[in-house]
Formats: sequence, C-alpha cells, structure tokens
Amino acid sequence: QHRVKFNWLYNLNHFQHQTQIEEVLNSKYDFYWKATKNYSDIELLALRWCIENKVVFDLNPTDQLPFSIIKYEELKADINLFYDLCKTYDIKPLSNIEKVYSRPSSKTHPKSKINDDTNESYALSSEEKEKIKAILDQFKVLEYQL
Repeated sequence: QHRVKFNWLYNLNHFQHQTQIEEVLNSKYDFYWKATKNYSDIELLALRWCIENKVVFDLNPTDQLPFSIIKYEELKADINLFYDLCKTYDIKPLSNIEKVYSRPSSKTHPKSKINDDTNESYALSSEEKEKIKAILDQFKVLEYQL
C-alpha cells in the first residue's frame, strides 16, 4: 500500500465518523484520533490495517461463527493450507489451482519484490519498522512481528 500512494489510503475520516469504531479504539486500545495529527504516512497505513484487520473482530464477535484466520504469507507459501480450507468449508478448488496458485495477485504492485526478487527499492527503513511495530503493539497484534 505504501508503494502505490493512493490518497484515499491515508484518509481515515471514514473511520473517524463511526461511533462504534471510536468506542472500541478508545476503550480497548486507548487510542484517540488526535494522535494521528503527527502520524507519518506509514503510521496511517499501519493504523488503517489495524482497523480493517483487527478492530473489525472486536466489533463483530466471532465465537460462534465458522471461519478461519490464516496469514496471507502462510497461505501463499503452503498450498496444503488452501486445500485444508477447501475441505473444511466444502469448496471445490479450481482444476488448475496448482498452476495458478503461485501467480501474484492482479493487485500486486508491478515493482513488488514478489514480481522482482532483486528489487529492494521499497524496503522499510528501521525507523518505519519501529513506527509500525508501535502501532501493532498498541493494537495487540501478535500475528505479525517486525
């Protein structure tokens, strides 16, 4: 997301005007919007990720729902995880799944390391990693460690 620089990614107004989200941010994460005034672009993206991928589960209890959470990186690295999901949820995989499984998503940035393993131009700096880590820690994200 940081590579494409879409303006809408950095605009969090949509979330700021939702009372339910604000209540969860305040009560569960001790987060207040005024903190974002000094956020860098990378911090805004990390915050957006936390709201879209962590806070959503606080707003929608999942105790009784049949679903699985699997990290993209793990799913992409192991086709057997995909087959397990298909079996669990009674989904028939594409007949050519093994051929297309490792193909990058159509949403993958053209300069992504996924497409060009030699491309290091978009590597995060240690300062950016620290900023991201601070936000992940505040939101108690244990699935991703930098």
